[in-house]
This record gives sequence, C-alpha cells and structure tokens, in this order.
Amino acid sequence: MASTSSSKEPVAPLTSILINNNLKPNTPASDSKQRRSTEHTLIDFHPSTPQQTNECKFDTPTSFSRRSSMSQALSAGSRDTIPTADVHPVERVPGDLKLLPDKKENFGPSRPEPHRRRSIDPRPRPYPMKRRRSSVYALQHQGLCIRHKIRHYVAEFLGTFVMVLLVIGGAAEETVRLPLIKGTPSWLLTSFSTGLAILFGLCIAGNISGGHLNPAVTITFWLFTGFPRKRVPFYILAQLLGAFAGAAVMYGIIFPTLNQFDGGKRAISGPTGTAGVFATYPPMTILDPSTMTLSNAALMSSIASEVLGTALLLLVTMVSGNPNNQPFCFSQAIYIAIAVVVLVMSMGYTSGFAINPARDLGPRFFTAIAGWGFDVFTVYRYYFFVPLLAPLLGAMLGRLVYTVLIDLNRDPPRIMS
Repeated sequence: MASTSSSKEPVAPLTSILINNNLKPNTPASDSKQRRSTEHTLIDFHPSTPQQTNECKFDTPTSFSRRSSMSQALSAGSRDTIPTADVHPVERVPGDLKLLPDKKENFGPSRPEPHRRRSIDPRPRPYPMKRRRSSVYALQHQGLCIRHKIRHYVAEFLGTFVMVLLVIGGAAEETVRLPLIKGTPSWLLTSFSTGLAILFGLCIAGNISGGHLNPAVTITFWLFTGFPRKRVPFYILAQLLGAFAGAAVMYGIIFPTLNQFDGGKRAISGPTGTAGVFATYPPMTILDPSTMTLSNAALMSSIASEVLGTALLLLVTMVSGNPNNQPFCFSQAIYIAIAVVVLVMSMGYTSGFAINPARDLGPRFFTAIAGWGFDVFTVYRYYFFVPLLAPLLGAMLGRLVYTVLIDLNRDPPRIMS
C-alpha cells in the first residue's frame, strides 16, 4: 500500500478548475468531451499558500451540502474528480477567492442583526453650549409670536376703525359742512360713503379675520357656521374698540368744523345737534313735528328697518361668499358694498340705518365722554337699544333663511322608497 502511494506521480498545482453543470459525480476531469460546456465558472486558486488552496469564497449563496462535498474533495487531495452534480455556475469575482469553512452559521442567506436598544447613560454629557441670542433678536421673536396670536383681533380692530372713520366723515360732510356753505344735504352722499367705507374695511380685514366688522355677523357665524366660541368675545371687543377709536380720530379732525357749526356747545338734537354725526338717531322725518318725540309707530318702523336691512345684508353676505356661486364669490366685498349702498338708499331714512351694533355703540360711548353727555343713551325713549339689538335679530333671521332655503352646500335629501 505504501509502494502504491509512492509510485504515484506528483500532481501538478491546480491553477484553475472549470465547473461544468453536465459533469456527474466521480467523473474524471481529464475527459475533454465532458469538460466542454457553454455555462461554466472559473475559480482561481493560488498554490503558494496551502491555506488559500483549501479555501474558496463564492459570491452567490450555495447550499451547505455542496460546499461541504467540495471542501472534502479538495482537502483529500482528489483533484482529478470533483463532485459537480447540480452545482449552479458562479460568477467570477476579481481577487482571491476562498472556500468558506464548514460552519453552520454560513448556511443560508445572511440575516441582519437584531435591533439593539441603546443604553441610556444617566450621566450628563458635555453638550456644547447654545449661543445666547441677543436681546434684540429675542424681543423680535417674542413680538412675532404675539402678533401671530392676536392678528385676527388686530385685523378686526383696524377694519372697523377704518370703516367707522370713513362713515363718520361722510356723515359730517352732510350734517355739518353742507349747511355751513349753504349746500343741500343729500342722502345719496351718505349711502355711497357708507358702502365704500365698508369696502375699505373688508379689504383690510377680509383675508385675515374674515372681515366681520360687525358683532351681529360674528354671533351669527358662531351660532350657524361653527365659528370658534372662544374668539367671539375678543372679536366683539376689537370691533367696539375700533369703532371707538375711529370716532375719536375723526372727532379730532373735524373739531374746528364742529365748533364753527354749534359754537362749541354740543347738542344731541335740534338745529345745531351734532350727535347724529357719530351715532344713529331717529331721523326728523319720523318724529312728531309738534313735540319732536318718537311715537310707537315710528319706533316700530325703525325696528323693522334695522331687522330687515340686516337680514338682507347677511343674506347677500352668505350667498356671495359661497364658493359654488360663481363669479360672485371672487369679489364678495364689492357685492357687500353695493348691497349696503342700496339698503341705505332704500330704507336708511327711517332709522338712521346702523345695521351694526359696534358702529353705533362705540361712537355713542365716545360722544358720552366727549361733551354730549350720557343723555345719548336715554334720548328718544332709549333709542340706542334699537341699533344694538335689532341687527342681532335681523342677522340671525337672514342666516336662517339662507340655511333653510338657499344653502348650496347641502346635499339634496334622499327619497325613501
């Protein structure tokens, strides 16, 4: 047996092996016919190092049995026969290729390691200190945050301020200036100035707060459209303050003209009465000419005028603001201003036509402390309740009519069969 082993010729170093899918187990590799194949893979071995000769690395995963059989064949020295049955070709990878050792952990595709939770270190870490902001930047940032929180209320304040400022200016033109220049007062001037003043106010506040400018509109939206309840008191407060500020500013502008008209003696009614420039009072056309008092019929006429006018205003507001009502929804402020002009021209002479509690109550408070006295609340049988409560009732009435009869966003009812 020893002589047999010694008589064997030394085997030349194996530099390359062609693995053919058509070869069968224990088939001599010298058979050239079975060596020929169109699909083969070249596996390189380096004889200089025996460790590299016995190891090979496949790029694509192979089965454990195939790897073990090839490893046994190479380690036993039987380089003439290679078990190649059912061995798929492997792509050639540049560099030294080593045969993976027979270990169970190399079987199958590689799996990612399980997720390990990071340990929480209770010790404080030396984080880099944040750069201290300058006081100017801090104040600027704080101011931006405050402005973002109150911008809706500021918009309502500014919109109502501009609206009341221009409305009082138009009323002063008709009541004070025209009689001084021997002109004839015109209700048409008051109508157009009121409508354009509302247009200016809506342009200022419409994109930010919705452009309510009217407590009646705010309360109606809260009751019918889901307007946030927490914003309602602040909206109303901003509108009242804006109306008060507008009356105060216009009073400072027309102060010389008022003194020239009434001689510095402020009166509510009469030939030199100027309280009607700021707040609304019953016109002279509905008062009793003998006693200059307000009768029951005249009072009911004023209430009906305020209720119906505000209802129509809310109706136009809701219809023109509906996105399905094109092209009116793209220019809602213009149609509201036109509606106000028409309403003041047609029904304003019966009540003074406030249709806005803030437009009347804010300037009325100002006149009470500016020289006209608190009689502005008690004159004409406490008339200030009419422009204060009647618009609220009219706004809810107009919204109810719109919701029941006109609302375009509601789906048609289903007919039950």
